[in-house]
Amino acid sequence: MKSYLKNLLRVLREPSMIFSRFVWRYDIIYPVTSWFNPKQKWLTRVIPNTWCDKVELIPQLLFTCLIDFVEEEKGLGQLNIDWKKELEDGHVSQEYVDDVIKVYTELRDVYNYIKTERVQLERQHNESYPDYPLPTELKGKDYHELYAETNRLEKLINDKDQWAMHAIVTHVGCLWT
Repeated sequence: MKSYLKNLLRVLREPSMIFSRFVWRYDIIYPVTSWFNPKQKWLTRVIPNTWCDKVELIPQLLFTCLIDFVEEEKGLGQLNIDWKKELEDGHVSQEYVDDVIKVYTELRDVYNYIKTERVQLERQHNESYPDYPLPTELKGKDYHELYAETNRLEKLINDKDQWAMHAIVTHVGCLWT
């Protein structure tokens, strides 16, 4: 059962709670206003209103989460920190600094893939389909010859997407500022 329904049922069981400001603010008003004015609008814009398979939706959501983290929250700021003073004072260890730099460098690489390389690969993939109707020089060739470049690019995009999604999920704990 949804938590806001549980909260409303709690009020019905204890009628004296109706007079509590806390109940009105957090159990009634906040869920209703959040329904009409979602707090994560950037995420609700990504989810299509039409049917979309989960295999397409999951990468879109993960990639959008990383893009929002980098562009809106300025999440890769950890790479610009000068750690000398903290290291000298003993507040952090060199191992910690190396780990932070490694994690955020990998997230930056994933972000660069999503924003630049993936767009180029998708464009090349869309342009790699043979023309229809087939030109005379392509007639008589089998499927594997006609679509060899298309299949190669599709596999490359899929492999890189898997790498990017794995990196995002691995470092999900770092995606907060």
